[in-house]
Amino acid sequence: MNEYFVSYIRLGDNMLYVHKDKIIIKHYQDVINLDKHIFECKMNQSIMTITGKNIEIHYYGPDEIILHGQFQMIRFT
Repeated sequence: MNEYFVSYIRLGDNMLYVHKDKIIIKHYQDVINLDKHIFECKMNQSIMTITGKNIEIHYYGPDEIILHGQFQMIRFT
């Protein structure tokens, strides 16, 4: 059985597409931290933290980041 799950989150101009093993972040401002277990970036007035396993950047552009990995939590502070 194949799992297919996509979620779309919009916070102002920022957009986040979440799939089972891929996250697309649009209109981020700055990457703060990245290792295999945590990714943090600034988005407007908040910091987005993503935790999981084997997190890596698949694509990094001026207005978009694509992450791959096994994601456990997404938090905005």
